[in-house]
Amino acid sequence: MPRRFMRNAAPLHLVAVAGLLAACSTGPGFGDDSRKEDAMSFQPQFSTPAKPIRVAFDVIRHDVRFEGAAVLGEAGVADLSETLAGYHLDPSDTVRIVPFGDQSRALADRRLTGVSTAIVNLGFVPVVGDAVEEPQEGAGVAILIGRWGASVPGCPDWSQPAGSTYDNRITSNFGCADAINLAAMIEDPRDLLRGRPYTGTAAGLPASAVSVYGAARGETADETQPIVGRFTTITAGGEDD
Repeated sequence: MPRRFMRNAAPLHLVAVAGLLAACSTGPGFGDDSRKEDAMSFQPQFSTPAKPIRVAFDVIRHDVRFEGAAVLGEAGVADLSETLAGYHLDPSDTVRIVPFGDQSRALADRRLTGVSTAIVNLGFVPVVGDAVEEPQEGAGVAILIGRWGASVPGCPDWSQPAGSTYDNRITSNFGCADAINLAAMIEDPRDLLRGRPYTGTAAGLPASAVSVYGAARGETADETQPIVGRFTTITAGGEDD
């Protein structure tokens, strides 16, 4: 009797597998594409905005102060040239020099000449501006270095831990590396604001010359064939050779 029972009864692991398959076959969504469509239509949520690059024109001021009737001599010009070299002037920078404080115009002109010589030693020609009207301590010449710069405020942004977005959202620092690298590598930050105007050869005059030449030969734009047609046989249709 026990042997007959064991012979007719199914093994327990087969019963368990059969039950599992039965449960899957009767579960919701099995056998249709509803869940597949939901998965394919899912779009990641990009909640963090792109990292903006800030382009601004900043002015660096360096004051050269004098006492009494002092002006810059050769040694003073050399020292000022060495000091200004530390600002790493760029061809895109603008340099202005303006007198400030209580000094006569003649004395201010002499001081401007010495400061200008120090700047010329660095390969730049400064623009002389009007006197500074705001109250200033002492008297001298202000060197105003105007420089365009690019920066990325708020980067890096580790306000959210990296790798903890389980809902397929981008992290807070996403895009910072690209923005910082672009701001650092750009030759002229103004290129991020607008493109440079074309300064190459104007195509209008050569194009008009070609038109005049073609008109003299009785050719029109519609009759002109591509040059590739002279060296390549072009056929239409789908037949094999």
